[in-house]
Amino acid sequence: MNDINEKLGLFLRNERILNSLSGAELAEILNISQQQVSRYERGQHNFTVKFLIFYCKALHISLDKLITHVFLSESDIEFNAIYTTKFRAVELENSINNNK
Repeated sequence: MNDINEKLGLFLRNERILNSLSGAELAEILNISQQQVSRYERGQHNFTVKFLIFYCKALHISLDKLITHVFLSESDIEFNAIYTTKFRAVELENSINNNK
């Protein structure tokens, strides 16, 4: 078990609950056992990229949301927000200057 699997599993469990699905219902959608869903949610099993995308689709989760909540630290998110804001300000300034 590692931290990223645990964090990913917790996120997916919370999303499953928000979607009002039981582990058994999600297992049926994914065509796996309820025990396997439980292993994923406890971080005891690694995802393949292909299966993770399928899992996210079943829960109506965008990959952007998954990456933001699981793989980025708070400092990464803050940096991205600051960078995006500054980038948009520069774009706006350039647009204004080009229209003169």
